Amino acid sequence: MKSLKNVLIFSYYWPPAGGVGVQRWLKLTKYLPEFGWNPIIVTVKNGSYPYIDLSLLHEVPGNIEVHKTKTFEPFEWYNLLLGKRGKHVPTAVLDSSTNKNFLQKLAAFIRANFFIPDARKGWVNFAIDTGEKIFRTKHIDAIVTTGPPHSTHLIGLYFKKKYPIKWLADFRDPWTHLFTNTYLPQINLVKKLDKKLEKRVLQAVDT
Repeated sequence: MKSLKNVLIFSYYWPPAGGVGVQRWLKLTKYLPEFGWNPIIVTVKNGSYPYIDLSLLHEVPGNIEVHKTKTFEPFEWYNLLLGKRGKHVPTAVLDSSTNKNFLQKLAAFIRANFFIPDARKGWVNFAIDTGEKIFRTKHIDAIVTTGPPHSTHLIGLYFKKKYPIKWLADFRDPWTHLFTNTYLPQINLVKKLDKKLEKRVLQAVDT
């Protein structure tokens, strides 16, 4: 029997996270072995999820290798400014109303200008560290990054520059042209930086 090729998949959203962001690669990993690929998942432990769906845990193939990493995320502090508790809130959908108090405006400004490309960027270094350990112990033929969060693609950019591998970047939503970005009080310098990061990813990715 021909041995399978290893594909390293970086996905922030993974069970028990719920919502549409989980579905694509959770489903695809079930069938990749039939097409000659062995999926290895790198995801986050205790991430900031808008939804939790424990039933999806039963859909993860029992033989799949899943690595869950630490992360650093400022959502608890961010949500305190908004008068909320914890980090499990739908932070991806921004409030488009104009009737905001000072703390809400401050929180929106911080979100728009300090979390570039997004507030999950604190996961990037942890995911890279775990990915490096996997590269040292296994032969990796390809990597996949899926976003949003689009900071995940910065992980792919790192490994693409370091290793002679194929890289697939999955954009489930646009990056800088996402419609919710119009609600962000983002300064021009930050907009340019965000577009620069997006361009670097698009120029380096294979598909």
